[in-house]
Amino acid sequence: MAALKPPRLRAQRVTGLALAALLRLSGAAAPTTPAALPAPSAPALTLSVYATATDVLQHLAPPTVRTAALARLQALHVSRVFLEGRRGDEYVPPATLAEVRDFLAAHGLASAGGVATVPGAGFGVRQNEGLGWLNWEAEKTRRDVARFFTENAAVFDTLIVDDFFCTGDTSPVSEAARGARSWAAYRRDLLVSLIEPLMLGPARAQRPDVRLILKFPQWYDRFHLFGYDPERMAGPFDPVWVGTEVRNPHTRRMGYVQPTEGYVNFRWLRALGGEKTTGAWFDHIECTAENFTDQAFQSVLAGARELTLRAVCRTLLPRGSVWSAAAGGRFFVPATAPFDPQRHPPSNFSFRPSTFDLGRGYEPRAPVRRARRATRRVPAPVLETWRVPSAGRVGCPVG
Repeated sequence: MAALKPPRLRAQRVTGLALAALLRLSGAAAPTTPAALPAPSAPALTLSVYATATDVLQHLAPPTVRTAALARLQALHVSRVFLEGRRGDEYVPPATLAEVRDFLAAHGLASAGGVATVPGAGFGVRQNEGLGWLNWEAEKTRRDVARFFTENAAVFDTLIVDDFFCTGDTSPVSEAARGARSWAAYRRDLLVSLIEPLMLGPARAQRPDVRLILKFPQWYDRFHLFGYDPERMAGPFDPVWVGTEVRNPHTRRMGYVQPTEGYVNFRWLRALGGEKTTGAWFDHIECTAENFTDQAFQSVLAGARELTLRAVCRTLLPRGSVWSAAAGGRFFVPATAPFDPQRHPPSNFSFRPSTFDLGRGYEPRAPVRRARRATRRVPAPVLETWRVPSAGRVGCPVG
């Protein structure tokens, strides 16, 4: 590997150049200096954490360990915790969720519910293709999903749907239901048609004022293939969350993604969802410290006003794979290389520019024009993989 500049100086220089370039490309005015900004009545940028069902059961439900988890959340300046109640066979009873909700509230942290609609031995029906997604034509899948929203709307006034509201099923029942449509068109029609009867209806029957958040994955030009229809799906939900994960470009399984793709994904979905598109979601998977921090900055530059970090266990436990902390209004990453210490040895990388200050002083251009340019609804298997993120990478204006 070629010699690099000292990590801290390199990070500051790269960030400065990236910020200037993105501000220029977006057409936004330069950020106002901190001295000229009025004192905000509320934080311009907030931080939340998504706790999977296993996270809740291991780190937040047991009274013997939840105090330590709380201390870590408070050190991160987290303002909200999403408490997942179901992930396949991973299940947290509503009574346990209510207990954790009340514990967090007593210490000044808001909470919301969450679900990952993936199959388990006792939950839903697995699709016949390789990935662990649901067969949404199956009656058991529909009953189980509706039951979740009925149960959890009684506990939370806000519920988020993780990015597994998709399918690749090609079983005979799906084949018969799609008729003459392409698989992509059939899946989009199917999932859009299920939002009201399986999610909104059951939840609002339990709590009329419940808010449902849909989290779109960072699929960008693959939405249409597996049932996501951002234009039609954004409407029924209240806030919309966007995946801005880009991973490490050197990893095989999830890499090879342009670092601008998270920004493009958020901006395009913001053009469709408008002001309700407020949250960005990213994680630690296959990330170096610098990759992880880049996700945060790309998210804020795209217009996110809440950053959601996935997985309490990875955020809280003091071990080598832990990377994130926010203190004194600054978002930084301790020295670590979570996924492959041999190939990517730990460095002293620390990101000092304040993500929270950036969120207060920067506003991207809105609305994004030519939204449909970012991804076209082309029938499978034709794809335009990474077309716009690649253009942004070389300096072309992309919104």
